[in-house]
Amino acid sequence: MGPACACLCPPGTSGKNCEVLEMSYQDAMLKLFWTNSSTITKNNTVVKNPECSGTSGCGVVMDIVLKAGKCERAVLTFQDFDLLKRGEDGSCQPASKLAIKSKIEDGSPMIFCHKEILPGQVFKGEKGLLILSFEGTIDSPNLKYEEWKALFTTERIAGCTG
Repeated sequence: MGPACACLCPPGTSGKNCEVLEMSYQDAMLKLFWTNSSTITKNNTVVKNPECSGTSGCGVVMDIVLKAGKCERAVLTFQDFDLLKRGEDGSCQPASKLAIKSKIEDGSPMIFCHKEILPGQVFKGEKGLLILSFEGTIDSPNLKYEEWKALFTTERIAGCTG
């Protein structure tokens, strides 16, 4: 309920009785929670940490949404992954980690640092979505910092007719 006891519509809907579908629930949640993210939908796209043009490393926080089409699954195959080692307490360094989610509501994403993702390792979304959240210090022309690189592809979901 909103002000004056009026009904509040779920994200992606509007109208007196929330009868107007403006966008899918998934798209509405992406717009709401990942407003500054980049979205990649093109199959066979290389996804990697951004490049740095300074003489010292650049700190960066970024989100990438990998979105497959209907009846397709998002697939990410890593080619390279090298971030800072985990701290003595077992957690990734504060500014050196990659989190991977396969759905918007995932409150416990998979978090990786150091060399925990091997070349050729594959991650698949439960459906058409993978969300990457990266925090790190990236390469500059003179210094080697964290780097990662992967290939985004899609695959057909068996039995899907949607």
